[in-house]
This record gives sequence, structure tokens and C-alpha cells, in this order.
Amino acid sequence: MTATAAISTTSQKTAQGCSVAIIGTEGTGKTVLITTLASRFSRVTPDGLFLSPSDNRGVTYKYVSRSWDALSKGQWPPITKRGEFFQLEWILQEHGTPVADIRMIDVSGEDLRLLFDDGQIDEPTKLSDGLRRVVEYLRDAKIILVLVDLDDIVSNRDGEHVRQTQWVINYALKSASTNGIGGATALVFTKADRYEALIQREGGLESVIQKYLPLVYGNYVEDGRLSVLSVAAVAETRVDTSSREPRQVPVMNFKSRGLDTLMKWIHGKARAVAAADAARRDAIRTQQAAEARVAKDRDLKKLRDHRRGQMMKSLLLALLLGVLAQPITLPALRYLYTHRDPSVETRVPRQVDHPGNWYLLWLNSTTETVYDVTVSNPDYKVNTSAVVIWDMLLTTGGILIAWKILYEKFNAASPAPQN
Repeated sequence: MTATAAISTTSQKTAQGCSVAIIGTEGTGKTVLITTLASRFSRVTPDGLFLSPSDNRGVTYKYVSRSWDALSKGQWPPITKRGEFFQLEWILQEHGTPVADIRMIDVSGEDLRLLFDDGQIDEPTKLSDGLRRVVEYLRDAKIILVLVDLDDIVSNRDGEHVRQTQWVINYALKSASTNGIGGATALVFTKADRYEALIQREGGLESVIQKYLPLVYGNYVEDGRLSVLSVAAVAETRVDTSSREPRQVPVMNFKSRGLDTLMKWIHGKARAVAAADAARRDAIRTQQAAEARVAKDRDLKKLRDHRRGQMMKSLLLALLLGVLAQPITLPALRYLYTHRDPSVETRVPRQVDHPGNWYLLWLNSTTETVYDVTVSNPDYKVNTSAVVIWDMLLTTGGILIAWKILYEKFNAASPAPQN
């Protein structure tokens, strides 16, 4: 049975943007690894780590329980057929606080081999719906675990199969290296219990990779930029002779090795990636806030310019109306404030050269009696001070009222730009 998994932090309390995918060809033990991880961390560890199924339909819990039951009975879980697609979900918690949402998709290892061997991952439009979903998971992943069954490479006598497997591993690592900034990739050797003697004989796991996976070693391992881990999900097996061909099967109450180290690595990388994502989000928010301030200042300037223009336009029109109202207000005020002068017996009226000049003559005679074409009786004179004061008050008040009314009318006809 084979699987590919994705761990993504989509919960509002988790580290946003972090995702992990687990990929590998057939026989690398992906489902067994995921099942033993889920079982190992189904109880809170001393480090406070805990995996909790999160899908509402209970698919994850039933799926893992079925696979775990088979392992507990000394059998391997059923093989996933080509074209099958399963999705499983967990929440990784640390001391009760959600750290990451885990999504696992289980597909055939043969499909994954085809995906990387022929380079079809670069042409998702030609893939089936199931494999297209796998590609989407892989594209979103920032942490990728590429599983390798070293026993399949060392013990396999089919040279073409070994070369193809090495190319698939190399291409998978190449695809993983093009994922999100701040991500991490690990080469995980499964079934480590089967080649412990080989590792000791060759002087270490890195020497084994250099000898049996030279392409992968030269591209990714030699410079130290790729993490290399080993794990034995089922570290104790026995030979089952009940079938036609003897095969290795789990022993009852088997033990695992390397699960804690693997989970700590995933947990640490997830936190690092989440921190990098948080820093980028903070930088984006800071930039957006600065751009928003600039846009707000620009909008406020537009608003001020608009209001200033409306005010000036309405003020000029109000002043014009005030001037045009003078031929009406002044005669009326002069009529109201013209009174009989009993001390004057006879007075020769001042001749006004032209009716339009009365206003200038009136302004130049604030303390003397003024006569115009409408006041020709020498027994009457105009209270010039009262006329001046009331004219100023009425004109100023009229201009202000007209200014306010016109400003509101102009704003209604031409609204201010929105912020």
C-alpha cells in the first residue's frame, strides 16, 4: 500500500502557509509509515506532541484503524490499486496547541513512479483528476519527504529498474527543490532495519548513498543541503512460510525506530517555515499599511482640493450676488433712514451728474446731507451711518447665507471623491 501525504497549516490557530508532502514509489512503505506515525502519536508524547484525526466523516480514524489492525495481526495492509484516491486528515498539536493541519492522500506507488519518471508532473493538464490533485498537493508543499527503500536498490538485480528508480528519486527531489521559499526537503530511508549491516560495512549511510545512488548524492547530498533520515516503521519482522513464497511480515507487538526523530524533524521544520511565512506576512501587511496611508493621503488631498474649489466657486458667486443686490438694498435703506431736518429752512439740492454716480457721491459724504434723484427736498437728510452699517450687515449676511446654500448645491451636484 502506498500513499502521499500533505501537512498544511490552514487552521486559524496554526502556522499559516506550512505544508508537508510525503512521496515515494511502490514498496517504500508510505502507508505503513503514516499508520505507525499516527498510532505512535495518537497519545501525547513526553514532548507534548499529539496527532488527532480532524475530518468530520471519520474516514481518517477508520482508515488508520484498519491498517493498524492488519499490522497488529502480523499482516501488511492491502495494496492501493492504480487510480484509487484517499484523503486523510489530522491536526498536529503541541501541548494542546494546534501546530499544523495534516492532509494525506493515498494513491498507487505505480502512479507516482509514472508521475516523476516521464516528467508528467510538469504537464498536469494531461493527468487524470486523481493525479492532478496529487500534483496540486505537491506544488503547495513547503516540506517534502522523499521515501526510499534502499533494499530495493541494493538487492534488485534488474539494472534498468534500479536506474529508473534513481532517476525518479532525483526528479522528485528536483521538483521538491522548486517549491516555496523557506521550505525543507528530506531524503528518508525506510525499512532501515534491513540494511543496518550494509551501512556499518560501508562506513555510514552517506557512503551507501554515494555508492548506490551516485546521481542523488552528487546533486543533493554531497553539499549537505539535503537532510537524510532513516526510519524503521516496523523494525521487527519474521518470515511467513504459509504462502507459496516466503515473505517478511510484522511480528506481533512489533517496535518502531526513528519515528520520534522524524516527527521532531517535521515539527521543527514546520515551525521554521511557519515563522518565515509569518515574517513575510508581517512585511506584506506593513507594505500594505504604508500603501494604504499613501492612498489615504492622496484621497484626502483630492477631497481638500475638491472642497476648496467648491468653496471658491460658491464664494465668488455669492459675492457677485451681493454686488448685484446693492441697487436694491441701498435705495431701500436710504429711504428708511431719510428724515426731516427742522433746522434747515432752505437748501439747494446737490445736483447729481448722472443717476449712476449717486453711490460714489454718497460714499464721499458720510457726515453731510446728501441728495440724489430720489431725495430732492432740502428739508430732509439721510442718516448715512445707519445706512452704511445696515448695508454692511445685510450684504455680509446675505453673502454668507448665499455662500452656504451655493456650496451645498454644488456638493450635491458634484459629490466629493470617495476615500
